[in-house]
Amino acid sequence: MRPPNFPGYVGEKLRHLQQFDPEAARRLLAEAGYPGGRGFPVLEVWLRDAPPSSQSGQAVQMIQEQLLDILGIRLEIRNMQANAFNRLMYEWEIPIGLVSYGADFSDPQSLLGVPWRSQPRGFTRHDWNNARYNDLIDRARRETDRDRRMQFYDEAEWILTSEVGGAFLWHNHRFQLRKPWLKGLKRDRAGFYPFWENNTVYTEMYIGTERLER
Repeated sequence: MRPPNFPGYVGEKLRHLQQFDPEAARRLLAEAGYPGGRGFPVLEVWLRDAPPSSQSGQAVQMIQEQLLDILGIRLEIRNMQANAFNRLMYEWEIPIGLVSYGADFSDPQSLLGVPWRSQPRGFTRHDWNNARYNDLIDRARRETDRDRRMQFYDEAEWILTSEVGGAFLWHNHRFQLRKPWLKGLKRDRAGFYPFWENNTVYTEMYIGTERLER
């Protein structure tokens, strides 16, 4: 769940828990009584305002093709209006959903606690529930020692990933292009150089004397 360069990133240690392994998938499907996907029910994946040309739309089409080609499983795609999707998501009515999530602040609590710590229906996005995970998130939120706090989050993310509370597909990258002579931009705590802060355009920006070498 936590992307590279995010506080407490442990993705390399958890990568083996969720990886592309067609042979293992075929074996597990056969052991479950569905060899070659025969008899497996049709699945539905719901998208939130994601047309086929969007990033999520293209990704889910690739997943649809892979599930059919590799496992013989049919996946139907259903795109929904955002308000309806959100309402049904909080009512736990979505069978499988593909949706993005971004951190509101640069701390593991934003990515591991806010969306994944279980809550009653209507207050959280899903019905996944793990008592040990909840306890770790609660202890991490109260812990003042940074190293110990990160240990709690690390174990929690291992549980989340190994139990497949969510399947994590990619992290978006954000790029900025500016002339070298544009000065005065301030870096925020997330590492970006936004052109505004609290909806106010920076007044410290100015044109410097540095030029591009040719």
